[in-house]
Amino acid sequence: MDSYAQIRSWLSCAYKAGRFPHAVLICGGEPVLQEQAALGAAAELTGVKDPGRLADSPDFIKLEAHSARVSDIRDKIGTELSRRPFSGGRRAVYVHNAHGLTEACQNTLLKTLEEPPADTYFLLTGNEAGLLPTIRSRCAILRPGLVSASQMAQRLAAQGIPPAKAAVCAAAGGGRLDTAVELCSSEEAAQLRENALQVMDKLLSAKLPLPSVPHIAGTRENAQRVIDYMLSYCRDVMVAGVSSCSLENPDRGARISIYASRFTDRRIHCIIDLLIDAKKRIGTSAGQGMILDRLLIQIKECVDQGED
Repeated sequence: MDSYAQIRSWLSCAYKAGRFPHAVLICGGEPVLQEQAALGAAAELTGVKDPGRLADSPDFIKLEAHSARVSDIRDKIGTELSRRPFSGGRRAVYVHNAHGLTEACQNTLLKTLEEPPADTYFLLTGNEAGLLPTIRSRCAILRPGLVSASQMAQRLAAQGIPPAKAAVCAAAGGGRLDTAVELCSSEEAAQLRENALQVMDKLLSAKLPLPSVPHIAGTRENAQRVIDYMLSYCRDVMVAGVSSCSLENPDRGARISIYASRFTDRRIHCIIDLLIDAKKRIGTSAGQGMILDRLLIQIKECVDQGED
């Protein structure tokens, strides 16, 4: 099965299992195939049998990012979504080439993603590098064309990396060669990731005492990277309930699957919001140690609230 067929299958399974994320970003590879996957998911969500007839459905909204203005997002998305779905079922919002949205448009879209209307799902395609971190963090990111862990290990071994180490870094690379190479070449980077994921694992498992983050973060840059790793862990929890085909941390698949069955999407989004807010504050003020300490307490409180 090719990578795009895997994504279409994952989206279909997620819908049938009732675990379809409120926002999905399909990025990388061929734009035409990105769109086919997104439209196929939109058709299933809205109950339209033929994706080619989506334009006729009142429960489908398409936004062309390159020509969109703030007023378009407010009118086409904000106003329309304030009404109940026409069929009483689900609605789909498709943002084509989302990286083409201006920063002002992205911030307007973000407000809706932060508090999505009931039974409304967002499908974005495009280049993730052109999207605000706050947008990306609220999406389950599907990357067709990722290299498998075994293929990655072979490539790393061909560069002279010992096979055992290549296998470990390949699994931790999430299908991205640049990440795998960095983890292989820098013990500091590998240890930072390992420590960050251990912290996230301890928080989600509600173990006490709380872990200490400041001593593993050190610099402001490393503190933000720690949060990035924690965010990637949470994004995996959002998508792991159906398939592991797009995990950013496949070496943590077993633990992630446990948390996917334990936490609702709403609970994970709560934690993601806390992480994003902490990363912003670290970027604009000193005292990252205090910010991280407070972050851990907030995440624990969110976890302790239990299921919705």
